[in-house]
Amino acid sequence: MNDEGGMTKEKLLSFESVCREHGLSITPQRVAIYKELISSAEHPSAVTIFNKVREYFANISLDTVNRTLLTFQKIGLAKVV
Repeated sequence: MNDEGGMTKEKLLSFESVCREHGLSITPQRVAIYKELISSAEHPSAVTIFNKVREYFANISLDTVNRTLLTFQKIGLAKVV
């Protein structure tokens, strides 16, 4: 479990670095979306991520999740399959 925590922490530090390089704010919503993305063993859909993140941020919209994922794709943090 420590390895997974270390891996996640490393990925989050990389996430923050990439966001800063591209002038993006590191918001709690973006962090939550990224955490759900990297914690999935499969290729989650935007709806799957939306449903998970909505547990923490009740008023987040599917559009926000979609736009965030597209932004992540543009800066190299995610791939659309």
